[in-house]
Amino acid sequence: MKSSPETWDVKLLDLIHGDVEDARVWLKGKDTQSHRRAFIRAVFAAIEGTLYIMRTDVLKSIQKGEYPQPVGDVSLLNEESYSLDQQRLKANVSPRFIPLSVMLRYTIKHFTQVHGIEFNIDTMKPGWQAFLRAIDTRNRITHPKKPDQFLVSDPSLRDTQTAYKWFFTIYGAIHESILKDLKVQEEQLKVQLGGLRKEINPEPPGMSRVRP
Repeated sequence: MKSSPETWDVKLLDLIHGDVEDARVWLKGKDTQSHRRAFIRAVFAAIEGTLYIMRTDVLKSIQKGEYPQPVGDVSLLNEESYSLDQQRLKANVSPRFIPLSVMLRYTIKHFTQVHGIEFNIDTMKPGWQAFLRAIDTRNRITHPKKPDQFLVSDPSLRDTQTAYKWFFTIYGAIHESILKDLKVQEEQLKVQLGGLRKEINPEPPGMSRVRP
């Protein structure tokens, strides 16, 4: 049974965060290298999965004509690159690798613009620096060349924990800003509707002074 368009993203978020919590429990119960690596993989699956959901939201707005963007940006948001098949004279589509640190800032830039809010990531903050170091750790344990590269040190584990908290604090702050902006728009609409009702149904002269 296929998920409906309204629920697939919620289900994905539940699954990826569930994996992080499971990995955290395993790690707390028994701090082994295997559990440390599982925790790191779960954290980055959660971050990358969330960024995918955000890009999907942006692409939907582009498709609806609500957020026009150049073809190049659409391609980057889809993580695609194109080349020409010189024999068939047709475009070949292939996956495009974009470093996670770049894709994170790129995704947040477009996501916040779609929703009409301003949000900047401070790359001088400790959370961002921990995120960069955690990426290096994830890459190292994913493609180890030596036995020691497969090990996760205490500082590397702390960096990953900090990166997870930092990213989802940002994610929460962005959604709080969106909700705040929507409430402001709602209040403005109420004021406008109130003025429109008065124009359509003006109060007869002197009625405000008439008492029953």
